Amino acid sequence: MWTSTCSEVLGKKKYQQKDWISADPLNKVQVRKEKKGAINNSRTRAAKATAQEEYTETNRAVKNSVKTDKANFIEDLAKEA
Repeated sequence: MWTSTCSEVLGKKKYQQKDWISADPLNKVQVRKEKKGAINNSRTRAAKATAQEEYTETNRAVKNSVKTDKANFIEDLAKEA
């Protein structure tokens, strides 16, 4: 009852996209979510292992992409200053 009343009064938490994140990392995040679902839905150990390897690669790509975007954003701010 408490949580339902709070959600009615306050509404759900809204996530804001950071200014420095471009569309490419957001697309990669979506792919990563799909890969995570594949891990959870796999039935055999072999299928789960291959899905885990794909997820790991995708996760690294997402992290690198976000890191690059943030570095570029900070570099642009430094140039402006």
